[in-house]
Parts: sequence; structure tokens; C-alpha cells
Amino acid sequence: MKNIFRNPMFTSWIFTGSKMIVLLVLTTLIVKKFSVGEIALWYLFTSIQGFAHLFDIGFSSTIIRFTAYSAANKDPNHFSKSFQLLYGSMNTVFAILVLFVMGFFVAIGFLSVNEVVQENNITHGFTAFLILALIMPINFFLKKNDAFIKGLNQISLFNNWNAILYFVSGVATIIAIWMDLPFYIVVLTNQLFNVVNSIKNVFLLRSIVNFKFNIFRFSFDKEILLEYWRPTWKSALISFSSNGANNLINIMIPNFFGVEIIASYLFSMRIIQFVNEFSWPPFYAYLPEFIKKYKQGDVLYTAKKAYSKLEFSIVLLILGITALSVTADFALSLINAKTTFIPIPLMVFLLLMLILERFTAMHSQIIMFSNDIEHYKQYLFLSISFIGLTFGLINIFGLYAIPLAYTGSVFFPLKVMMERSLRLMKVNFWDYVRNYMKKIIIVSVICLIILVIAVW
Repeated sequence: MKNIFRNPMFTSWIFTGSKMIVLLVLTTLIVKKFSVGEIALWYLFTSIQGFAHLFDIGFSSTIIRFTAYSAANKDPNHFSKSFQLLYGSMNTVFAILVLFVMGFFVAIGFLSVNEVVQENNITHGFTAFLILALIMPINFFLKKNDAFIKGLNQISLFNNWNAILYFVSGVATIIAIWMDLPFYIVVLTNQLFNVVNSIKNVFLLRSIVNFKFNIFRFSFDKEILLEYWRPTWKSALISFSSNGANNLINIMIPNFFGVEIIASYLFSMRIIQFVNEFSWPPFYAYLPEFIKKYKQGDVLYTAKKAYSKLEFSIVLLILGITALSVTADFALSLINAKTTFIPIPLMVFLLLMLILERFTAMHSQIIMFSNDIEHYKQYLFLSISFIGLTFGLINIFGLYAIPLAYTGSVFFPLKVMMERSLRLMKVNFWDYVRNYMKKIIIVSVICLIILVIAVW
């Protein structure tokens, strides 16, 4: 049992399992007790929060990498000094970035939230949004502590505590909905527990390091900040170009479709994203270890483990999305939900999009082991093409425009990033296909046949 709770992959699944239990009950109550407009607004809030977190402009990834680099140095004095310099600098950086988060909430209130609230006469809808706009910046400022914990390779500890707090938060939200409390009270309950979880991570970080540091220290050293900034602005473009593009499209969808389609799509994408997250741990849970091993010169070990974990992760994604596709409508019919799941043909296209997105993201992470982030140019091309094609085709193809636009945009960036990744890890392309692609191809064919049969 100790080994399970210390393994980053298993603890990531424990955290995901906690989220799954909460999500099943919470989703059931949301689609039964909320109006269609409230369902749309709830999941719109989810997309807004996802986009708001991107205003860290890549500094979270920078914190993880620089903390892992410092931890790889065996001199404890060097680590203590570099950690405190990094923490003080990040306090200053996040204090500035939180101002942009506040500005974003003001803008998005007029662009998307206003339309959903006004058209559906959602009682206290703006009150709920105001609660989100006031509490979310606090969570954003404190999120840097999560990155420090991960950079110290304490992912298991982080996941174990997060599983507990997420479960408690979920239970509180479920009780609020079950008691038929107003929509804005449900949002308030959920957000307050998110703040509690963020504060918990501050104390968790202090318990991990074996020296004292001031969590309220704000430092400004131009040379140090420039050292952190040089790789960070490129990471920022990668974050905005990947997750940012998806969340931006989700946020802007209310301007193109009626509330029934909005509720169905945003609800479905939330469930799809959960399944997607379930397949992350085999690869992402080991990132600090991969970075550390690579910096220590063990490229062979890093390549073998990283690519095998990448393959396992994508196989889980394909199996999970396929299972969701063939069971979602039946599950919703059992609870008399007020919304529906998106159709299986659309799910087939979205699955292809998710597979390509995962390949791109994971090879991007491998490239960044060397702190080389020049592939931000490919990500920038991808996002501009993706967003442009989506809004150009959406009136013709409807929701199908989203996966079609991404698939058409990703092939060139993926080719470039895969070549750089394999070159960095000193792996031949055909050896990569032979050793790390066979399971993905076999599972993809089987699942595609299942989905075609389900449509017929």
C-alpha cells in the first residue's frame, strides 16, 4: 500500500478516481436539477477558469523545470539559495499576472457570460459570475505552489492531498445542489473549497523543503527575472496556442449556437476532458523524473521510459473515449437528464483530434527536457490556423468544424516536433514506430470498428 501511495502514476489515478466519484454524482445532479441555461453557464464557467489559468504565461512550467534543475544539484546550499530566489521572483511575477486575470474576467463577462445569462433569464447569474471573478484570482496567485511541489518531484504527496480535498469540495457542492440552494450559492461553495485547497498547498510546500523560507517574500532582480523569462515567454505561447485555443473556442461558442447545443457540447467536452485527464498520469506523472534523468545525462533511460509511457497514455485515451461514446446516451437516459451527449460521429472526429493533440503535446514536453522551446513557432502556427479555420467553417459544418480545423492544422507542427523529439532522444523514426506505435495502431482500429457498429 505504501508503494501505491508513493507511485506518481497510481496516485494520479487515485486523484482522478476521487474526481470521477465526485463527477458522476455531481454531473447527475447538475443535468437533473439545473435548467438548460444553468447547465450551459456552469460548464462555461469551467472553460473560463481553464482559460484564466493560462495567464500564468508559462511560468508554472518554468517553475517546475527550474526547481527540478536545482534539485538535481547535490549541493544543499545551492538548492536553498536558488529555491528562495525563484520563489520570491515568482511571488512578484504572479502578483502582476493576477491583474491581467482580473481584466480578462471583466472582458469575458461582456463577451460571453452576458449572452447566456440574459437570453436564459438565469436568476443571480451575474452574482455567480461575480463570485467566480473575485475568488478565481486568489486561486491563480496561489497556483505557483502547485508547480513548486511538482518540481520537487513530490507528485505523489500532492495527488494524495488533492484527492482528499477535491472529494471534500465535491461533497460540499453536491450537498448544495441536492438542497436546491440557489445557483450562485452552489458556485460560492465550490469556489471557497478551491481556495482552501490552494492554501493547503502552501503549507504542503513548506513541509517538503528542509529549510525555512518566507512565503510572503517579493523580490525583483532584473537579471534573474530575465533568466526565467527567456524560456517562459515561449512556453506561454505554447500554452495559449494549445489549451488556450480550445478554451477560447469553448468560451465563444455561445455566440454561434442556441442554448441546447451549447449545454450539450460544453457538458460533453467536460466529460471528455475528464476521460482525457485519466489517461495523463502514465506520462505526465513522471515528467520531473524524466527531466532530472535527462539533465544527469541518462538519455537512453529517459527515451525508453518516456516513449513507452507516451504509448500507454494514448492507448488509455482511445479506450476511454470509445467507452464513453457508446455508453453516454444510455447513462443520461437513465437519469432523465435535461441535456444530451454529442453524437458518436462527432465523437469519432473529436477522438482523432485528441490523439493528434496528445502526440503533439507529449513530444513538445520531451523537447523541453533540454529547455529548448523554439517549437513555440509551430504551436503559434497551429493555434492561428485552428482558430481561423474553426470560425471560418463553423457556419458550414457546425460543431464538426472544431475537430476538422484542428486536424487540418496540426500535421505540419506535429511532424516538426516529433522529428526534434526523436533527434533529442537519439531514436530512429522507424524504431520508434516499431517499438512504441504498434499498440496504438491495433487499439485504434478495434475501437474505430466498435464506433462504426455503434452508429449503425
